[in-house]
Amino acid sequence: SIVVGIVMGLLPLWTLLALLTIPLTVRLLQRTRNYYNDIPQYVPAIMMTVRVFMLTTILIAIGFALAYVI
Repeated sequence: SIVVGIVMGLLPLWTLLALLTIPLTVRLLQRTRNYYNDIPQYVPAIMMTVRVFMLTTILIAIGFALAYVI
């Protein structure tokens, strides 16, 4: 959706920084797929979800700030 927003001219190019969270997201998906039936092992995936969300949000905000300054 970030790429679509950039292509449509709704988001500045710098918001592509948010895509830096893709490796974390892939690890999160792997952990979720492996441990969705084992709650104690799944709990770290829940925390990873929060981290990915926060980091993505921060990177989007940084992208907007950079677009404003530059």
